[in-house]
Amino acid sequence: MSKWVLLFLLTFTSFNLSAQTSATEKDFLQNTSTSLLNRKIYFDCKSGSLDNALIKLLSEQNISISYSYDRVKEFSVKANLFQSALFSQVLDYLLRDTGLNYILVGNIIVIVPDERQKEPEKYDTIVKSSEKVKAHIYTPNHNLEYLPYSERRKIHRLYREELRWAARFSRDKHVLGINPDSVVKEVKKQNQKISKDLPPFYFSLGIGFTEYKPLYRNNPKYESVKELKLSKVISSTPIGSLGLGLHLGNFLIGTGFEVSSLQVKGHGGGLALKLKNGRWEYEYITVSYNDFYYIYSIPLQVSAFTIWKRFVLSGGVKTGISFFQSEKVSKHKYSSYVEYKYNGESYSEETKKMALLSAVEANLGYLLGRQTIVSLGASYNYNFQWFTKNTIYTLYPNGFTFDLSISYFFSQYDLNNFLKIKK
Repeated sequence: MSKWVLLFLLTFTSFNLSAQTSATEKDFLQNTSTSLLNRKIYFDCKSGSLDNALIKLLSEQNISISYSYDRVKEFSVKANLFQSALFSQVLDYLLRDTGLNYILVGNIIVIVPDERQKEPEKYDTIVKSSEKVKAHIYTPNHNLEYLPYSERRKIHRLYREELRWAARFSRDKHVLGINPDSVVKEVKKQNQKISKDLPPFYFSLGIGFTEYKPLYRNNPKYESVKELKLSKVISSTPIGSLGLGLHLGNFLIGTGFEVSSLQVKGHGGGLALKLKNGRWEYEYITVSYNDFYYIYSIPLQVSAFTIWKRFVLSGGVKTGISFFQSEKVSKHKYSSYVEYKYNGESYSEETKKMALLSAVEANLGYLLGRQTIVSLGASYNYNFQWFTKNTIYTLYPNGFTFDLSISYFFSQYDLNNFLKIKK
């Protein structure tokens, strides 16, 4: 008999301790949420999108906010300085007139749609102004029937995760405080799908330089390198670009405008035996030139990218059309040499006005905020068509381009807001 009594007492004690532990964890989460909403903070709210304001609040207050970009992308906020305001007052200001509400799950602020169709009954805690803070704090008996089923599931899941954290934290630290793990946890979740959360359009600016690795195809009839000791050099030249395009999932499709230059230098000389007035005489033939061209390109670019934490890895291909403008070009630079080599043969030079652009590229970038990416990139430009040719050689100016670029992603709402400001 005593054995059954002892077993009953152990079972009852275990159940009682479990219930006390569960109640302690729930109280802990509720106290955490209450402490956060009653915290007095300094917050300088800037005019702009609601998304940017929430990100600023998240980073400055070291908290966690869970929301969908699509849900907030169309809303904006006006500038307001909160020098010493309750955290709940700041949230109320940011979400007013948006049709959105917020619920605290431990230390996680969940932005939800406020889809209540009628004034709640008196038993609903949201209606009592004296219990406004409690209305935004989730508890197992919280009335969430006005929310979509998917939202309720997410909140229940977050609550279970916070309860598990509270149990570990209480067991390991024996201290009740704000949950620092939720910030890390939410940041990881955002990073996993942040590429999809980028707005649908982007604008980019870039500067860099091109290191040419030219391909020369020499005319086998001439030995200019040997006879003239001719050296040909293409100098590194700067490049600038601007782009505009679409963001589709993990792909970027864009076009734009690029300006670069091409500088080709040649220098050499040697003795040549030439017939003059019936006499053979040695004459020193020199070749020296410094040709300069401007290149204007309209590219079509397709690239794929992925974001790991905040580092952005991307790669793609680029094609398009390049237009060439001659500037300070030495004409007939090899005519005297051709005359010496083959008396009477005509000398010719030709430069294309237009050619196809082809390149492969790779970039390493860093995501600043949620709309700006700064990148270092390298690309290899290969020319299937010659750029300039003369009687002596044909030139294909292949090369590597290295650049620094900044890309800003924006939505239709951002554009409309910008145009209103300009007006």
